[in-house]
Amino acid sequence: MKIKHITHLGVLAATIAFTSCENQKRQDNLATGLDSVSYALGLDMATKIAENFKNANNHAFVQGYRDAADSTNVKIQKEEINDILRTFFMKKQQEAMAQAQDTTGTLSVVAVNANTTSDLLTEADTVSYALGLDMSYRMKPNFKEVKDALFIQGYEEAADSLKVLLEVKDINDILTNYFKKKSEADALVQKEAGLQFLEANKNKEGVLTTDSGLQYIVVKEGSNNKPSATDNVTVHYHGTTPEGVVFDSSVDRGEPSSFGLNQVIKGWTEGLQLMGEGAKFKFFIPQELAYGANPRGGVIKPFMPLVFDVELIKINK
Repeated sequence: MKIKHITHLGVLAATIAFTSCENQKRQDNLATGLDSVSYALGLDMATKIAENFKNANNHAFVQGYRDAADSTNVKIQKEEINDILRTFFMKKQQEAMAQAQDTTGTLSVVAVNANTTSDLLTEADTVSYALGLDMSYRMKPNFKEVKDALFIQGYEEAADSLKVLLEVKDINDILTNYFKKKSEADALVQKEAGLQFLEANKNKEGVLTTDSGLQYIVVKEGSNNKPSATDNVTVHYHGTTPEGVVFDSSVDRGEPSSFGLNQVIKGWTEGLQLMGEGAKFKFFIPQELAYGANPRGGVIKPFMPLVFDVELIKINK
């Protein structure tokens, strides 16, 4: 007997901001790419739940999704969600393993959820509601433009072959193509914003610019002992986006870092060679001297320039 792996259904690649749409009229066509993606996301979630969570309460899921927009209405606190989902799906997986080891061939039957309301009467109801909350919370930061009414419509119509506006087999292509184009468009916007930031910054008092485009301010001069491109150095640094969001900081950790200058981004390799031991510089690193189109994730976006406050403590010989 094959064990079917139960996954945490709340984790998806996209994110959403939601407002109540109970009174929205049903949309009978998908006129734009955003329409199709919004609907496809709901349809995709409903399909995954139907496959892996047979006794889910779809009314509770939708209610949880809606309630996430208003903390005064939530029936489950945000910090409780992970424990609820992990405990439930771990138990489901253990049940599947036990059934796989059952040599009698007896198949367990999962009853359909009889609750036709969004009230949380059973564990399955609570888990369904938690999944709706989790979906909304995870989607909110990165995909604000999604059409909320169409997301819910796609979710609710997944089981109705007469109403459904998309075929399940097309979901992956729809989502992949849309988010690929969105990512490319967002990257172009970020690239232009980075260029504008550096253009304005270079004219500020104290800013110097190298031939490569690296910008820097000498905060404190150091000794005449400067590192080469292959030296190992010990530094304190504080890295932020142009907007001031911190992404890495040895200063905040309270412990300096050591590394080879041939093991870091080009802007660091060039910039540290301008510093003597004991110096403190502020660097404004163009994206082509940083991570370019392929950042390491987190708050660093494609084509984003980076800002670093750096103190060269010593050159390690």
